[in-house]
Amino acid sequence: MYFLAGLEVFDAAMNEKLSARRRRTIVVVFAAILLPLLGMVSVSAAMHSNGGSAPAPSPPINNPTTSPGPLFPTPIHHVIAILLENTEADSVLAGAPYEAQLAQQYAYLNHSYAVCHPSEPNYLALITGLQTQCQTDNYAVLDQYNLADQLESQGFSWKEYAESMPAPCYTQDTSLYAVRHNPFVFMQDVVDNQSRCDSHVVNFTQWGKDVASGSIPNFAFITPNINDDGHNTQFSYADAWLKSWLAPLMTKSWFASTAVIVTYDEGLTDAGYTQDGIPLWGGNIYTVIISPFSQGIGWIQSNVSHFNILTTIEWLFGLGSFSTYDDFTGFPPVYAAFHFPPPASASPSGTARAVGAGASTARGEE
Repeated sequence: MYFLAGLEVFDAAMNEKLSARRRRTIVVVFAAILLPLLGMVSVSAAMHSNGGSAPAPSPPINNPTTSPGPLFPTPIHHVIAILLENTEADSVLAGAPYEAQLAQQYAYLNHSYAVCHPSEPNYLALITGLQTQCQTDNYAVLDQYNLADQLESQGFSWKEYAESMPAPCYTQDTSLYAVRHNPFVFMQDVVDNQSRCDSHVVNFTQWGKDVASGSIPNFAFITPNINDDGHNTQFSYADAWLKSWLAPLMTKSWFASTAVIVTYDEGLTDAGYTQDGIPLWGGNIYTVIISPFSQGIGWIQSNVSHFNILTTIEWLFGLGSFSTYDDFTGFPPVYAAFHFPPPASASPSGTARAVGAGASTARGEE
């Protein structure tokens, strides 16, 4: 009604012989009244088409290039694992000065044992949590969920850096490269996927490039060639190589959130222990965890194996377990190897509480 009356007034005014200035004034006033009325009409029509409810606001536009990063439940953002070869722990401590120094400065696992003999099953145990292929070093592809799958499922990056490997996921021995020391090429879902190989199982030269660009992955598995790991040389040779590689890394800014695990594939004896009915008899091996959060921890006396190293990696990244022997009860993470500051507040999911409680309990059991 008001709208029609307004139109009549407007028409009458325009038909009168008014000055141009008065005509402009009437037009402006009329527009100020008419436009809000038109808005009310459009809202009413929209409400009618939606069954009487107000129209829903447009959803926000998400930026497709932005994605949340992985959740870090501990201060560790990078874990680097490196295996050297075929030496009992007491020999390393007596004849490898750099590794003996690391054992004094960081968290040294004094009762660390390989899963079994020979090399291959110990490498596989570290990424699958399985005790397979004991007594053999024969190459065979395994259809097995593994640490790489677990990391990727939670948004973490990973790479295997194999020194002297001719091509990504190379599956034949050369004079310096041993396939049995590269566990990821045993995984069917890795080796049968060329693009995954090209981006994840790479030559050791890529490590230097990634360090230079500041783009090292969350998890790195380092496989030295069979000279540098001590297999075809001596553990003292491997010790010198390790120092030349590791010492410069400890000056990098990202080392502040890094844990480096230096261990051996196996010892030269059948020393070991039995846990949950599982015999572990691969010899007493040197294992040290190097991190700003492990400095000054000292020697840890609990029995541990490669399975405990796997659960430690899983715990640091908040991954949980996935297979038979990466069992947080039977083979718990080495909580005592780290002195993390207490969380600022309790985590709603309980993760932060679990980290703090686990570390406290483990230290109390030493």
